[in-house]
Amino acid sequence: MNLMEAMPEAFGRTWPALDPDSQVLLGLLLLRSRQIDAIPVTLRDTEKIKFISGYSCLKKLAQTPLEDYGRFFKHSCTDYSVDLPIVSADANIGALLKVYSETEFGFVWAKYDANPEIGAFICLRDLLSLYDQSIISTHLRAKDIASRDVFSVEGESKLKHVIEEMINRRRRRVFVSHTSRVVSDRQIIDYLFSVEKLERVFAEPTTLLEGTLGDVESVEPIKIDNEIELKEAAPMVIGEPGLAVCDCGIVTPWDMIMKPWERNELRIAE
Repeated sequence: MNLMEAMPEAFGRTWPALDPDSQVLLGLLLLRSRQIDAIPVTLRDTEKIKFISGYSCLKKLAQTPLEDYGRFFKHSCTDYSVDLPIVSADANIGALLKVYSETEFGFVWAKYDANPEIGAFICLRDLLSLYDQSIISTHLRAKDIASRDVFSVEGESKLKHVIEEMINRRRRRVFVSHTSRVVSDRQIIDYLFSVEKLERVFAEPTTLLEGTLGDVESVEPIKIDNEIELKEAAPMVIGEPGLAVCDCGIVTPWDMIMKPWERNELRIAE
């Protein structure tokens, strides 16, 4: 079973794409308005495809000196993008998972061999629906794949510090200490590039990363049982904030897909 057969919805949906000369602000506003994690950037005269994500943009911002914040809005999407891993649309699910494992990205471009610019933007989270279709299955339960290393920060922490810690730890989500609530890079982008925030930033660019973690809207993740089967838990993790919690730790799409596969405990239908 190839990717087109296993995931026809992914190949049939319309996904926004950015011109390489588009300003990065346009990309961020698209991420915010569409409530998606990443957008492909099509490059001319090359088979390469890049993408921007909330995480990649926050990483660049964390590395930008305060006095250069004013130049941020003049950058193109290409300046804030990273190479998008590519796999053939005729490849099988195992080949797709291998690309995820090798790149540690949660996004892949599945291209038609006849025209690399046409294909599907497949997020790791998309694969969770394959449990319900019995295309993938495992005997593992939430307790077997939960991540016990929970990253949390005080709500009063400066947002710039929080972003730097997220980048250093390579995490897209952070728990608010002394609460059960979580903030993702998507929520941080929502806060930084809201109309109210931008009005001030345009006048004073150095205020871009001002604020605290507590200023950002947080989400209460769904609580699941330690013994729940991953097929049953999958629909609960597809939506925001993209994770669930159990007594053994947190459960993310990566935990639910990649951990069983890496342990040879994921069965894939032929």
